[in-house]
Amino acid sequence: MDEIVTAKDRTALFRQGITVVDAECTAGRLTLEVTGGDDERVRAAVRARFGEEARVEILDSYPRQLYVHRCAGHMEREAGRLQLRWVLWPGQVLADIVVVEDDECVVVLGLISQPPVIDDGEPCDVPTHVYLEQPLGERKVYDACGGDEIRYVNVYAEMEAELAAGTRSSAGG
Repeated sequence: MDEIVTAKDRTALFRQGITVVDAECTAGRLTLEVTGGDDERVRAAVRARFGEEARVEILDSYPRQLYVHRCAGHMEREAGRLQLRWVLWPGQVLADIVVVEDDECVVVLGLISQPPVIDDGEPCDVPTHVYLEQPLGERKVYDACGGDEIRYVNVYAEMEAELAAGTRSSAGG
């Protein structure tokens, strides 16, 4: 895409609130996937830059979308510091975590930000930390995205297992 759309093109369009997501030339016709609103202003700005024959596909109004996302696990790493784990795909980032707690439970809601088109690749386990008003203690942790209890993940046990596996393989066992 960088051969078709230059940094100057991207910058000029972005100043108008238009993001180029993808561009390709097929059978001699340029197709551009953009965000910026489904109106003639966007189409006119893109065609003014790339030619009237350019095909303009508007994917969304904004360059990123927000979605709620299920939490994959939790562990209190130290009193009052709760580690939450999320499985994210390339291009996804955790935008915000909302935490509500009382004396009986903690409820979390993760919001991810992602582009309209997700990149190829493998998902990644991403840890984040939130600070509670009081230590977790015996309270349960729930996901506001569906209401299910979030599973406990002992990251220390996982690290020990990885170290042990590495030691065995390096020792030839």
